[in-house]
Amino acid sequence: MKRKLMICRALMIEPEILLLDEPTAGMDALSRRQMWNLLRRVNSDKMTIVLTTHYIEEAQALCNRVALVNQGRLQKLDTPANLINELGPFAVDEIADETLKSRYFHDRDAAIAHLSKAGDGAALRATTLEDVFVDCAGRKL
Repeated sequence: MKRKLMICRALMIEPEILLLDEPTAGMDALSRRQMWNLLRRVNSDKMTIVLTTHYIEEAQALCNRVALVNQGRLQKLDTPANLINELGPFAVDEIADETLKSRYFHDRDAAIAHLSKAGDGAALRATTLEDVFVDCAGRKL
């Protein structure tokens, strides 16, 4: 409730730019979606919003441009769609030796061909902005 109140107070003065640091941290799923809808609405009214978040799906859902920062350094800056397309919009997840390994493909047919050769437990899915971050940060899950 405090986070909602803080954002409402900030919006009352109709700023040109709204700076938000982790605006949905600690919110339940319903409140989070309501906040997303509010932010989309004020952004569509031409208000610039600068948002920091650890929730990568939130950045993918809300942001027109994303800066991926790892250990204090800017890794990538682009639209979520461009970042995902750069990596490959199709992902195949495989579990081997209790480790999840993902491969990314630009072509759906190539992803399906790889999937058909993979063992049980492999799955085809859409690549996410989180995949882009994990790939550019060089960390393994």
